[in-house]
Amino acid sequence: MTWQQYREEWVRLNVCKFCKGSHMHTCSLYQCKPAAKKAEEYFKTVIAQEEIRTMKRKYVTDLRQWFTESLKMRNIVTAMWLISDEEKKQLIVKFNEELSGMERMAYLRCIGQSLMTLAATEDAKEGGESGFGNLMDMMQLREWRKEDEETIRNGIPHNTDEEAAGQ
Repeated sequence: MTWQQYREEWVRLNVCKFCKGSHMHTCSLYQCKPAAKKAEEYFKTVIAQEEIRTMKRKYVTDLRQWFTESLKMRNIVTAMWLISDEEKKQLIVKFNEELSGMERMAYLRCIGQSLMTLAATEDAKEGGESGFGNLMDMMQLREWRKEDEETIRNGIPHNTDEEAAGQ
């Protein structure tokens, strides 16, 4: 079951718990929309964190929107994901199928070196510690595996819009 399906099912089954009318054992005078919003918010904060804590699911972020022009034009990397839970962070890189193992390993090494340089630059700009530097701290960089597809499909999408609005 995907995260979206799980969320919709959970809200549908639990919306009454967030309704004022359910406490008075009546539904006739109350609308479900406010209760559904409260259930959604509860799900996003409490249930999502519990799924991460119990290691049933992981946060996933599609990084293709931040691809550099050189990665886009040369079609070297076809997908890139950030997968994280409470224990570890992994940057997953999916390469073009035509690349040899040696080429993929070289590109992976170059990407890792670029990210470390960028993190150090960002840390220097911020005076010692930056958000990107903290993200890259203890990050595991590796190539795409077949089982990553299921992790991504069932993972909790990391909402990058909320973080950008918060800064």
